[in-house]
Amino acid sequence: MFKKTIFFSLLFLFLITTLSFAEKIQLKSGEIVEGTIVERSADYIRMDTGLGVNVTYYFDEISTIDGNSPEKKKEENQELPQAEHPTENVTVEPSANVVMPEQSSDVNNQNEVQETVSNSVENTAPETGRAASSKGKGLEDYLLEEAKSTQEQSRPKWQGNYLEYQVDIQKKDIKEKVVLVKNVLLETVKEKVQDFRKKKPKVYNQIVSIITTVKSIPLSLWILMAMAYYILFCYPLMLIAQKLGIKHSWMAWIPIAQLFLMTRMAGKSFGSFLLLFVTPFNIFVFMGLWGEICGFLQKSTFLGILMILPGFNLIIIWYLALAKTK
Repeated sequence: MFKKTIFFSLLFLFLITTLSFAEKIQLKSGEIVEGTIVERSADYIRMDTGLGVNVTYYFDEISTIDGNSPEKKKEENQELPQAEHPTENVTVEPSANVVMPEQSSDVNNQNEVQETVSNSVENTAPETGRAASSKGKGLEDYLLEEAKSTQEQSRPKWQGNYLEYQVDIQKKDIKEKVVLVKNVLLETVKEKVQDFRKKKPKVYNQIVSIITTVKSIPLSLWILMAMAYYILFCYPLMLIAQKLGIKHSWMAWIPIAQLFLMTRMAGKSFGSFLLLFVTPFNIFVFMGLWGEICGFLQKSTFLGILMILPGFNLIIIWYLALAKTK
C-alpha cells in the first residue's frame, strides 16, 4: 500500500511539472496550440508540440502567448539583457562618419511601392480643383491595394501552412541521412572485402569464380530449375495430404492454397494460416506446422525444423511422403 502511494504521488508530481512548463499559443485564425517553446527570436518562435517536429510560428500570425500579446513577449525578451547590464547616461554626439543601418528589404519594398504609387498619381491625376485631388487620392488607394495583393500572391506557399513546411524539411533531412548511412555502409563493406581479399586471396578467388559461374547461367535455365523445384515439392505434399485423409489435396499445387492445406494437415486454426504472412513469425509457425505433421505421421518432430532449409526440405518431404507409418 505504501509503495502504491509513493508511485501515484510521483506520477502526480511528474504530470504537474510537465503541464506547468507547457505554453499556450492562440493564433489569429482561432486555433490554439500547446507545447514548449524551444527557440525564440525577434520575428518568430519555434515550438515543440509533441509531434516530433518543431513548428515555427511568426508573430504576425499569433494573437496571444499565454494570454499576452506577442509584442509584449518581445519587449520582455529585450528588457532582460538591460536588467543584467545597467546602462549609464551617455551623450552621443552627431558625427559625419556615422553610417546609419540600412532598412530591411520589406521596408524598402514598401517605400518603392509608395513612391511608384505617388508617381502614378502625379502623372495621371488632374492638377486643378478639389475633384482632381479626390480622384488622385482614390487612384492612390487603388494602386496600394493592387500592390499589396501582388505581394501576398508572391509569398511562398509554405507560409500558409507551417506544419507542412516543417514536415517537408524533416523529410529532406531524413533522406539525406539515409543516403549518408547508405554511403557509409557501402564504404565499410568495400573495406571489409578488401581486407578479406588481402588476408585470404585463395578463398576470395573461389567465391568470385562461383559468383561468376552463377551469373553466367541463362535466365531460361533458372526458370526451368524453379519449375522443377516447385513440382518436386508440390507432388509429395499432395501425397502427404492424401495419407492424412485431408480433402482437396489438389490445393498443394496452388501457391497460397498450399499454405492453407499445410495448416489443415497440422490441425491448426485459420489464425495460424494468417501468421504465415507475418514476418518473422511465419518462420516459427512454418516449423511448428511441419512438426505437427511429422507427429501425425509418427516421425520425429525435429524434421519440422529442417523444413526451413532449402534442399533439405525436398529430401524430408519425399521421405515423409514415401515412408510407411506404424
